[in-house]
Amino acid sequence: PAPERERMILAPVRTASSFTPEPGEQFLQVTAVGRDEALGVADVLHAKGFAAHAVPKPGNPKIYRVLVGPVRDAGDLSTTRDALRQVGFREVIVQKY
Repeated sequence: PAPERERMILAPVRTASSFTPEPGEQFLQVTAVGRDEALGVADVLHAKGFAAHAVPKPGNPKIYRVLVGPVRDAGDLSTTRDALRQVGFREVIVQKY
């Protein structure tokens, strides 16, 4: 259903500096890179309407994950993954916190 997809993709976003994944949340990770590059990728995804976040990788604060979500269920995950692929992110993995 399109309204569900739009709700996820256009979800309110928290800025990279204020966002912390909560235990139990699930995201789609599009890349893991240095901080500045991660913030740039997250900005591009924000501009495309995704709820994207750049967060430090647990145990390695020099690497930042670019996460989209959180995703609520399998349907949400599937539609969001498809939308990411349509904008060029082919290697998308599920990241659980």
